[in-house]
Amino acid sequence: MIAKFCSYTRLEERADQQWLSYNAEHQLSFASFRWQKWGATPAEAVQNIERARALLCESVMSQHQLSARLLLNAKRLDEKDIEHLLQTFPGLENNIRLRKVMLNFHSEALPQVCLIVENMDTYHYLQFHAPNHWMLVCGLGQRVTKQSVLDANIVDLHASAQTPDHVRQACKSFWLNPNSKCFYWGDLDSNGKQIFQTLKK
Repeated sequence: MIAKFCSYTRLEERADQQWLSYNAEHQLSFASFRWQKWGATPAEAVQNIERARALLCESVMSQHQLSARLLLNAKRLDEKDIEHLLQTFPGLENNIRLRKVMLNFHSEALPQVCLIVENMDTYHYLQFHAPNHWMLVCGLGQRVTKQSVLDANIVDLHASAQTPDHVRQACKSFWLNPNSKCFYWGDLDSNGKQIFQTLKK
């Protein structure tokens, strides 16, 4: 096991050195990027980084939309990758919408139950299986708080630029009702317990 770990570490170090050498050889400023998130080879990674800049220059989109269009995987790029992109190409900050909380609720009636989940995989499964009268919220880890849902500080399922008015009103009405039922589904680890304690306040 130790030998395998050491071998894997050496491979990572070799890949990182390959990326640094590629940047130096082509006089690029992408050394801080985690290049394997952007492509299978340094050349492909550079191509996708440049494509990401071009896409954001053309239109405003969320980080998941960018990742889906660029790499056909909405979960490939995370906030750290977007941070590197924005640091390298100043001026694109207003063209990327970082998701704070994701919501799936499209009914005209008020929700009867709110289920807050920690992870996106759980959210994507439940959006097709939860009852229609449930308000389903994905906090994406540490980001979700009761106040963020109360303020409708959300981006809805389809990453629209604005939350529909009836959804915003439904969120506020739900949290202002002392009889509203809210459940949390998260990991039984330190982060999950911390999120649960935060939501209880």
